[in-house]
Amino acid sequence: MNCSNVSEESVLCRACLARCLRLMAKSSGTTNALANAPPVFKFSPPSLPSALPVSYIINQEKAPDVLCQHPRVPVLNPDSITHPSSTQTSHKLQVQPLQGCESSFTFSYPSCPNDNATIDKQASMPKHSATATSSTTAPDTDKSELKQLPLTTSSCDFPPTSVPPLSTHQPMSTVAISSTCSFSCVGMRENVGMSDEKQTKLEGMSLITTHSRCIICKQPVTKDCTVIPSNAKVDLIINYHICAGPKTRICKSHLQGSRLKSPLDVCKSTSKQNCLLDKEKSDLLLKELLSFLRSEHDSPRLNFDDPLLSDNDFLVWTGWTKEQFEHMLRHVTLRDSTNRSSVNALAIFWIKLRTNLSYREIAVLFNISSDYNGLMSISRTLHSVAAQLNTNFVPSYLGIKHISREEAISHMTVFSNVLFENKLSVVWDGTYYYIEKSGDYSFSRRSYSGQKKRPLLKFMSIVFPDGYVVDSIGPYLSDGRNNDAGMTTHIMTLNDELKDWLQEGDVCVVDRGFRDVLDVFEEMGLETRMPSFLGKGESQHSIEEANQSRLVTKVRWVVEAYHGRVKKFKFFNDVIDNSFIPIIGQLNRIVTAALNAFRPPLYKEAEDDLAIAQKMVQSSKVRQNLLADRVKSGTLSSRGRWTPINEVDNSFRFPRLSEEYLRSLTCGVYQLKQASSYTKEHLDDYGDYSFDIHHLAEGMIRVRIQSRHISAKRYFLWIEFDFSDVNEPIKAYYCQCKAGMRTVGCCAHVASVLWYLGYKRHSDKPILKRRRVSPMVLNASDI
Repeated sequence: MNCSNVSEESVLCRACLARCLRLMAKSSGTTNALANAPPVFKFSPPSLPSALPVSYIINQEKAPDVLCQHPRVPVLNPDSITHPSSTQTSHKLQVQPLQGCESSFTFSYPSCPNDNATIDKQASMPKHSATATSSTTAPDTDKSELKQLPLTTSSCDFPPTSVPPLSTHQPMSTVAISSTCSFSCVGMRENVGMSDEKQTKLEGMSLITTHSRCIICKQPVTKDCTVIPSNAKVDLIINYHICAGPKTRICKSHLQGSRLKSPLDVCKSTSKQNCLLDKEKSDLLLKELLSFLRSEHDSPRLNFDDPLLSDNDFLVWTGWTKEQFEHMLRHVTLRDSTNRSSVNALAIFWIKLRTNLSYREIAVLFNISSDYNGLMSISRTLHSVAAQLNTNFVPSYLGIKHISREEAISHMTVFSNVLFENKLSVVWDGTYYYIEKSGDYSFSRRSYSGQKKRPLLKFMSIVFPDGYVVDSIGPYLSDGRNNDAGMTTHIMTLNDELKDWLQEGDVCVVDRGFRDVLDVFEEMGLETRMPSFLGKGESQHSIEEANQSRLVTKVRWVVEAYHGRVKKFKFFNDVIDNSFIPIIGQLNRIVTAALNAFRPPLYKEAEDDLAIAQKMVQSSKVRQNLLADRVKSGTLSSRGRWTPINEVDNSFRFPRLSEEYLRSLTCGVYQLKQASSYTKEHLDDYGDYSFDIHHLAEGMIRVRIQSRHISAKRYFLWIEFDFSDVNEPIKAYYCQCKAGMRTVGCCAHVASVLWYLGYKRHSDKPILKRRRVSPMVLNASDI
């Protein structure tokens, strides 16, 4: 402490001050006066100006257990003390500390009585110094008086007054020292009432120092254990209030990188207590905390090594849960670099596919330099992860080799088995991803799609009826030679593995674009199922064509749903940069394999699926729609006597329908999902739904529906119902659209009317009126 800060309650420990006084006494010839110095001293400032030094009062009544509160260092070795002869004009006493202490001390004894005697500490530790005048020349110093003399950081100015004898041990006496000294004391060791080392108390903490067991699960140490990292030690302190000793062991299964996994079931062998740490352990803990703070300061803003990231955090940024992410991480063996760890490398890969952020934006997220080198580092990371996943991960979940025919049978559905007579079925369909316009004119021409009027690349998907993907093959160019039929012919000609895997009698479900490749399937003995074409000059399918097309679409929809899943990754839904063209095939296969591995099947079997499938087969055998014949014959034609009415008219009655009945009638939910949008368009400004009634036909309504695709086209539909039949209140329906003749289910137009009049208008939550966006957009025709 500085002398100017000393208060009358300040206390030095007895050994520190007493021994320093004895040392000065021997040096100045006042040995008898200080030989019996009391053990404790109390400082009391005299009534002097504040700039002057304070006087020291001997206080024998102070409790003898007052402890020195100064930090400690090794004790001085008296054997290293050398002293000069008293005849020299300038005397120096060099004191070297024990090994491990960086401090050294030099005592100077000038021969002139008016000169200052100083003690100078030549080290980086704190130093407090004071000067005084010595009245005598320093004699030889007795080493025994310095034996085991530790020094405590403190300094005091002693006023130059006379020194009274101290042998009387009066309770309150003034000690005046006739010489002024300067001393630096570092690390005090007490002989009485003091432990060897000062300890730091941490309340509410448990200290675990065992080396033979894991600090988390308490299992004996094995080869799978390691010394607990510094960051994991900090996690233990913050989350579990446990202080780990040096070289404490932990199982690697409890770690994620250098951090603890979260959450953990920590086995505590001892209850929480006041943890006592000696100076060495306190210094080590402080260094670890500072190292942790530095690493957190330099760590990425979005750090997937952080065990505190939740499943939802992983799902939002990467599209996968933490468990799924860790499963893929086991297939990536990248070394950690200065820019990213292997965990963050995999995160960078999936964030790019999930969000399609630019390299510069990803660099900001992961605290990577956004200069050229930093951006190239991200690019190399993405390519490296793609190569390893494509080699190590994809073959286990995608490709004709990864699944046997026995396993393929489990991916058949109730509908595929019933509609296609228990044959193994696969669905074929092509998809595409838009790319940038290329500066390579040859490639630009061949990647330009005349149908979409944009450059794109195509892929062929082969999917089981439950949505599990057998394979995704590509990329293909998009000119006229690379249509669905051309890609299929190429695959079936060159892919011997696929030809060997498919067997005679298997069913290939395709769309109308495969019409030119049907003979290729037939040559291999494969059966094909494809929706029907409209004949030349026809505007509507026949009842047989409409019903067979419905059987095909009931199974084929899963391939479209799979393509929708892939394009939820914005990388594939946006225009893809041409720099990714060399690896776009790898990226497509990686995403598809991950969907196979971690996403549930697209088809979920319901209790009534078997009944619906059997009903579809039975309905497909119907060869005549009687209501359609009546309409076309003129009895109920659109030119008949129809009266407009709305659903709030008290004279109108329509059967109430349940959701289960509607699902059975429509053979699924696809048409019902579109019913809400169709209905909103046909509600008037008052929320009423208008339709027509024929006066000569009881139990018959006619509704005019606007086409969802073409503004100039409207369809009339007819619905016949019967209140007396509770089980089957809807007797017949017919619509003028292309598929309106079918009896296997119904079209979306008929489904929307049945859904609103029979179900929704009776519910507690009526349909909300559609918010019209058109008035918010300018129209050039409004002049």
